[in-house]
Amino acid sequence: MHAAAAILRESDFYEAARRRIEHEDNLNVNRLSWLMASQSFLFSAYAVVVNGLVVTAPVQSLYQGQQEVIFRMIPMLGLVSCVSIYIGVIGGVVELRKMVESNLSDDSRPSLIGPLHTRWLGLVAPMVLPPAFIVAWMILCRPLG
Repeated sequence: MHAAAAILRESDFYEAARRRIEHEDNLNVNRLSWLMASQSFLFSAYAVVVNGLVVTAPVQSLYQGQQEVIFRMIPMLGLVSCVSIYIGVIGGVVELRKMVESNLSDDSRPSLIGPLHTRWLGLVAPMVLPPAFIVAWMILCRPLG
């Protein structure tokens, strides 16, 4: 009976570890979805504002002042959202790494996650896309002229 209890505890360990990994992985997927949704919305809004400024340039628009404020505000919002989401992604990656380095890296147990090279490949999008958007927004934040 003692051996059966040990096996049960081992299976409980794997189940709990698997749930933690899935939870962190789902959080990173959600963060990346938030990033893509927010950035596509903000870039679309930015394009609309730029188009509005170009179209209304010859004629003084009633809303030109607001358009100019929004023109400057959207890149700042883009930067803030990118940096915030990127911090969350880094936190998730650090947490996953800690799980791997702690009790999940026991050589006597089969690994619950893939080999190192596939883990790195899986991190390309979450680790590259936020900085790419950050650079794009920084370029748009520069003063014109």
